Amino acid sequence: MKVLQIGCGDGKDHVFDFVKNNPLEKLVLIDASLFSLQLCKKQYADYPFCEFIYRAIVTDPNQKSVPIYAPAYDLTSVHVSVDPNNLKKHGHPYLVKMDVECSTLNALLEELDLPDMNRLYIDAEGLDISIINSLDLEKYPIPYIFFEHAHSDDLDECLNRLKNFNYTITEIDDLNSVAEK
Repeated sequence: MKVLQIGCGDGKDHVFDFVKNNPLEKLVLIDASLFSLQLCKKQYADYPFCEFIYRAIVTDPNQKSVPIYAPAYDLTSVHVSVDPNNLKKHGHPYLVKMDVECSTLNALLEELDLPDMNRLYIDAEGLDISIINSLDLEKYPIPYIFFEHAHSDDLDECLNRLKNFNYTITEIDDLNSVAEK
């Protein structure tokens, strides 16, 4: 099984629980925070099939870097975002801006040679829906997509698009949904 997680944070989450209980061939963990990625590497130290990538995922294929914001008083925070207002809504009034290399999800999947990925987990602090909407679902018909929809304005468009590609949508809670084939 091949799994990709965008926005892995410190790795202490439901994806880690899944990994502990399932045989995996490959796990790619991506985060736009170098600090979070270092914590995630420690969390997954006993799993040799992991690859860690320090990068932001965007929807514009021409974009090469993106400003990322983190709480100024805690650079090791797992809360980072391209939208400073998103962090302020989470109670982080003072922010530090960093430029991070970025790519689209399609470009990343091409680079990693992952046409047959089994699971995609996304927690991109408000960009989840945009990332899913930009995904080439004909080329990458990922059977299981877990995503956060709490900060999204275009959720209905995304759900309709997924349904058009024969996904069944299950709302996990007020924040998260799963699309499955």
